[in-house]
Amino acid sequence: MKKLLTIIGLAAASSLAGANAAPLINEPFNVAGTMATAPYANWTSVSGSGAQLTVSAANGLNMGPSDRDYVHAFTAETGWVYAGFDLTVTSLPTTGSEYITALTDGTGFDGRMWLTSANTGSNFSLGLSIASNTIGASTAATYAVNTTYRIVYGYNPTSDNISLWTGSFVLGSPTITTTGTDVSTQIDGFLFRQAGVFDNGAASMNVQNLVVSAAFADAVPEPTTWALIGLGSAFALSRIRRRSNT
Repeated sequence: MKKLLTIIGLAAASSLAGANAAPLINEPFNVAGTMATAPYANWTSVSGSGAQLTVSAANGLNMGPSDRDYVHAFTAETGWVYAGFDLTVTSLPTTGSEYITALTDGTGFDGRMWLTSANTGSNFSLGLSIASNTIGASTAATYAVNTTYRIVYGYNPTSDNISLWTGSFVLGSPTITTTGTDVSTQIDGFLFRQAGVFDNGAASMNVQNLVVSAAFADAVPEPTTWALIGLGSAFALSRIRRRSNT
């Protein structure tokens, strides 16, 4: 039994280590300010001439009617990089698509996540592409405005694979996935893009609790980690009871 309990402890420690590994970016967006200034000086405005995007303590980063693009650099990665954040879309234009985030190689916007108006501005779908202005895969389900969703997507610049998870966060079972072609084999930044149809004043969205990491567990909602530990512990305890009853 001691051996079995040790296994439980090691499994829990391993899961927690994955969840608590130092992320590349950890930005809750819970302090009021303006992007590219304190306390958000790590974000650089790389294009656009609209007003600086703002952050409110209650609602996070507001991506409203402005054509500013911001990037946060980090140490280059050649394998999978995952970005997780809470997204609340408060209004949409009746039609149109735009990629609103991307994992970048410093010069190009490589792994892109898209937002698409689904019907009369009240629902939207999510899409993915690799270094392309054409969506490679879109969610079959649609999502409602004024509802907060945890979004996780990951991109591998070496294999040119990109995947997205919503609702269920199992590494091997993404909601959508696609492949593409890009010359870069590393990722060194995360981008918020506010342009195209979504800078026309009809769209607004808020982002909170951004985590970018090479570890999938860092980007998913925290309860997932504990659920995995709970499942492992329940299995082990059932083994203990079974052995004690024989």
